[in-house]
Amino acid sequence: MKHYLVVLNDVLIFGVGFVHFYLWQFASYKFIPIIGVLFLLNWVASIVLIVFVSILRRLFLTPIIFSFALATLLFYVLSLTLPKGIFLFKEISITGAGYTAIICEGLLIIINALGQLQAILKR
Repeated sequence: MKHYLVVLNDVLIFGVGFVHFYLWQFASYKFIPIIGVLFLLNWVASIVLIVFVSILRRLFLTPIIFSFALATLLFYVLSLTLPKGIFLFKEISITGAGYTAIICEGLLIIINALGQLQAILKR
C-alpha cells in the first residue's frame, strides 16, 4: 500500500473511531445498553486497525478496512431509518459527529474498494 494511502486510511479510521469514542465518553452513549459497548468496541477496533495498517502496509487489509467502514455506516443508517432503530436505539437526526463519521466511512469505502479493484485488475 502506498504511503499516502496508509496515512489517509489512518486519518479516516481515526476519524471514525474518535467520533464513536467522543459520543461514548461525552454524549453519554456509554449508558445505552448494547450501543455503548459497541461504540467503545468501534474505538478499540479503530486503534487496532490503525496499528495494523501503519505497520503492515499490505493490500490484504483493504477488504478488512472496507468491511469495517461499511458495517459502521450500515448500522448508522439502520439506526436512523428503522422504526425502532437498532438494538432499540433510534437516532433522531444526523448531528455534526454523524456527518463526520459518514464522510470518513464513505471515503474509506471508496478508497479501499478502488484499492482492491486495482489489485484485482493487476492480476
